[in-house]
Amino acid sequence: PDLESFAPAGDGQSPLANAESWLNTTHAPSGGAAARRETNTMPQWAGSCWYYLRFLDPDNAGAPVDPALEKYWMPVDLYVGGVEHAVLHLLYARFWHKVLFDCGVVSTKEPFARLVNQGMILGEVEYGVYRRLDGDGTVAVSAALVDASGTVLKSDAGVGVRLERIDGDSVMKSGEFFVLRDEPDVRVLARAHKMSKSRGNVVNPDAVVELYGADALRCYLMFMGPLDQVKPWSTTAVSGMARFLSRVWRLVVDTDAELDPDDDGLPKVHPSLSRA
Repeated sequence: PDLESFAPAGDGQSPLANAESWLNTTHAPSGGAAARRETNTMPQWAGSCWYYLRFLDPDNAGAPVDPALEKYWMPVDLYVGGVEHAVLHLLYARFWHKVLFDCGVVSTKEPFARLVNQGMILGEVEYGVYRRLDGDGTVAVSAALVDASGTVLKSDAGVGVRLERIDGDSVMKSGEFFVLRDEPDVRVLARAHKMSKSRGNVVNPDAVVELYGADALRCYLMFMGPLDQVKPWSTTAVSGMARFLSRVWRLVVDTDAELDPDDDGLPKVHPSLSRA
């Protein structure tokens, strides 16, 4: 029915309870007895979980999908979604598809031929250095010397430590670990966390696009690593991708750009073009 407001009724019922002219009706099989329509309808999952079928035949007013089109296109070749979809959309979509299969509406028992769970993009890597609580509390200790609880040293029993967050400019990579730039013997804690507002590490893609451009953002996402792995975000890497695209533009698109014949990189250009 047409509704002026889609707000809840106020007594726990759905917005449909506000449409009184639609709500109160008569039941013809019972001789026109007064009846009340059900307002506790199925959730939005019931509609959104079979959208892939409706995409095949969106203008069909007589059936969910034409059987010929369904047999031609189904099942969906690839479903890409986060692992949380196993108990959300993927679960409901498979449930409703099996219902439709039992009803003879679809020809396949499963709606999707292949499932890929994309990895989560974490926030920027956060760095921290442990400092001893004895003395003046400024002496840095390597993360390798701290026990699993992160509160005391392994060797000096009873000596507590505290974790102090430091800036990325204060550290450098050394082998598999990060160390203090001024104290290379001190290994720091480097960890990326799930993006959350409470932690303050959420990256707004609109801000990234405004600063570096959409192409740089897209290319960075494609080069982050395998689709199914968890990866930390790096704004520095996005800026590097933007510089790379700028160089490509100057060399390929900008007609005023010329290569210096004496350029050291010129001998590498011809083999690269040959391989391309």
